[in-house]
Amino acid sequence: MPTEISGTTGVNKVQNDSVDIADLSATGTASSSTFLRGDNSWAEAGGGGKVLQVVNVDNSSVVTISAGTGMTDVISASITPSATSSKILINFMSSYYKQGNSSNGSNSQYKIFRNSTEIEGTYWHYADATTVTNWWMSVPLMKLDSPSTTSATTYKIQISNSGGASLGLQLPTKLILMEIAG
Repeated sequence: MPTEISGTTGVNKVQNDSVDIADLSATGTASSSTFLRGDNSWAEAGGGGKVLQVVNVDNSSVVTISAGTGMTDVISASITPSATSSKILINFMSSYYKQGNSSNGSNSQYKIFRNSTEIEGTYWHYADATTVTNWWMSVPLMKLDSPSTTSATTYKIQISNSGGASLGLQLPTKLILMEIAG
């Protein structure tokens, strides 16, 4: 039991049930399913790793990325984390194809952004020059991010094409955001 030492009253013990939840300066919300952590915040019982929410966005149209274009927004989704300790798993999946019967190759660059900040460097996909029309390649990207916020956060995928042939992102293009308890 904690002890209080005062120059005017001597030594007094804090009585059971004399401090209630309203007297605490903890962050978060106290409930029957939370506990008070050592960092003075309320947390869900059971620890981290639990999926708290999922946001799924499907792109509804084919996106063409012309040869020689800079970074182009392809798909985005927003999520509002429930705790600053949460992590966001970003999962992007698409397939793309070289358009037309061109002898030029394609050289595409992929980036992941949180709001306007690039959080994952460059992924490169290169396809040799060929006269084959409309060949396909799968593009999966994943990133585990720690945004440290409870504000709405937008994630987006950008693609550029520095090759000689145009690229088309074919349906389905998906962006899935999962909030993972920290």
